[in-house]
Amino acid sequence: MVVIRENNIAVVGAIGEYTLKLPGMEGIIEKAIFFDLEHYIYKKPICIGVFGGCIYDSEKKQLMVTQYMIENKYDAIDILTLARDYFIDMHKNSGKRYLVTFSGNNDFTVIKYLFKKYNIDFVIEEYFTEIDMQKLFEKKSKLCVGLKALEKEFGIVRESELISGTNLAKTFSKVVKDTEYINRMPEGKKEKILLYNEQDVVSLYHLCYEWDRVTPKEGYRFRMFTDLRRKEKELSKERVLQILKESEYGTLATNNKKGFPYATPLNYVYYKDKIYFHSAIEGHKIDNIKNEPKVSFSVVGNYKVIPERFTTSYESVILFGLAERCKDDEKFEALRELLLKHSPEYIDKAVETIKNSIDKTEVIKISIEHITGKFNK
Repeated sequence: MVVIRENNIAVVGAIGEYTLKLPGMEGIIEKAIFFDLEHYIYKKPICIGVFGGCIYDSEKKQLMVTQYMIENKYDAIDILTLARDYFIDMHKNSGKRYLVTFSGNNDFTVIKYLFKKYNIDFVIEEYFTEIDMQKLFEKKSKLCVGLKALEKEFGIVRESELISGTNLAKTFSKVVKDTEYINRMPEGKKEKILLYNEQDVVSLYHLCYEWDRVTPKEGYRFRMFTDLRRKEKELSKERVLQILKESEYGTLATNNKKGFPYATPLNYVYYKDKIYFHSAIEGHKIDNIKNEPKVSFSVVGNYKVIPERFTTSYESVILFGLAERCKDDEKFEALRELLLKHSPEYIDKAVETIKNSIDKTEVIKISIEHITGKFNK
């Protein structure tokens, strides 16, 4: 039998100075269902483990949370039927028109797939317009982040402890494969899973309510980088820039489509607050940058092994940024600066070389998002 849990949570309201506003959409918080799933996928979606939805009650100024959780594989259709009936009731009787998700390509796609798989006649798009908070944030910040990282940025404090998606998937895999597993599961674990899901949907409300306070304008940059832990070893900004200007090479870190990191040592020039390097038009790192422009770049300054102390004296700089191709005048200028740095005595000949090979050469710039320097003596 599907577990049904309902809870009401007092909140501030639906309309505030910073409330999310989108073109053609009025009263988003008052007309929204905040929606999240915990599910089990093996190659393709198998079932929903927990369905979570909540709405804002304007009269009581409360969030009304409704959750369904399966106890075995026989609940797979029942939980979908309950979800469908919940959606229809919210649309018909409560005037809900928006479905607010996080990473809607995941939850939104999964529930649509399962409705179809189990022949449940319900087309979400006919009832609701989806609002994907992850996509909205990515559009403003140019960065893709998870819900837990975004909660931290918005100052949202979770009452529940974090549970990894992998652990949740393993749990519902056992629930589906072993009809008695739910009976052996500690009651505290059930409550922990439901509280975790509840916090997800409640966080979606808070993201909507505080949206413009944390994301005030286009071009906003998310503070996703960790501060240097050993502050006493932090290099000054002046020394960091000096190392960037003087070092002959650095190491570029990219990711391929399968998520594997790829580190490439290369010559570069630090120019106009950016990193520039040249490359062949095609290749591994170019493919990686096209797939994922977020990169890291590291440079080593002074370096010496101190064997009698079993340590190393060093200076290093690590930066994060967005990589993109240079075009036209910027491309020529960057190549010239590269040769001025590395072949200054041959610059006249180098300019001719640039003109003859510029169409066969790619130039990439890294716009720096975050930079730190560290030393050890």
